[in-house]
Amino acid sequence: MKLICPICGGIASAEAWENDPAARSCLELAVKLPAIVQPYVLQYLGLFRKSARQGLAWSRALRIMRGLVDLVDAGSVQWEGGETRPASPPVWAAALQATLKRGPKGLDNHNYLRRTCWEMAAGEAAKAERAVEEGRRQNTEDRGQKAEDRLEPASEEDLAEMQKMMKQFFDRFGR
Repeated sequence: MKLICPICGGIASAEAWENDPAARSCLELAVKLPAIVQPYVLQYLGLFRKSARQGLAWSRALRIMRGLVDLVDAGSVQWEGGETRPASPPVWAAALQATLKRGPKGLDNHNYLRRTCWEMAAGEAAKAERAVEEGRRQNTEDRGQKAEDRLEPASEEDLAEMQKMMKQFFDRFGR
């Protein structure tokens, strides 16, 4: 049985692809990616072909796939010295979709995808910042309570113990 890759146009038997360690590893990595990202992975690999007539070697596809897995697993993205922004799998999926829609050909690295994801992650970063600010605001409001509202009154035993300690202190060091 011969299989034709719809992305790269490569033709081989199913057994050949199964027996190629790089092909097997590449596909194993693809299924380890979050489910929301998986539908775009093979098409994304196709963007790394140098020309429409030239296939993508499995060894190169494996390097690309490892880089993609590292990016998605990091949970954040940074671009050109800018702030590091949170990047969840849905943001990576949207970035992959946008990259595929624009269709740049002959990519050498993941920079195009990283930039796209970084731009899309701005909304997620703003949401995270709002959550931090809300937490700070809540904490400030908690600290704004009157001290007597936050503390329980001392018991009679505690008061007696404090008086005893104060007497010992003043007897020892004088008044």
